[in-house]
Amino acid sequence: MAEGKSSTLKWVGVGCGVLLLIGACGVASAFFACDRMLSPPVGQARGFFGDLRSGDYASALARTNAAYQSTHTVEAFQVAVTAMPAATGQTDVSFSNRNVEGASATVSGSLATPSGDVPVTVRLSRAGEHWYIDSVTVQGQMLQ
Repeated sequence: MAEGKSSTLKWVGVGCGVLLLIGACGVASAFFACDRMLSPPVGQARGFFGDLRSGDYASALARTNAAYQSTHTVEAFQVAVTAMPAATGQTDVSFSNRNVEGASATVSGSLATPSGDVPVTVRLSRAGEHWYIDSVTVQGQMLQ
């Protein structure tokens, strides 16, 4: 009799372990699916600030949407960006808030600058498979 209870408990334990493993796999899959969805907009925003950091204004401009590009030459873009010293003087960027709704995304966080961290918000839109920057706001100042 004790042997039968032991066997039953063993199978209940194995069943619970299997269910726990399946649940953990489901949570991990959901996490990776969310991360995959959020990664392209964040990567585009990080790349934009990386381009500014390295002085590659043409590449940074190419990350913006078609409407912005149609009204800004590289030279005009450089003038607009240099009016935001935190954007050109930043040493790193981190995005702690990410929101993707369909073909629109907003990422926000902070830019590390020599005088301290400053808030940044980047709004993006998807055209086909690519994400483009619609607006950049640094310390409450929007890129013109």
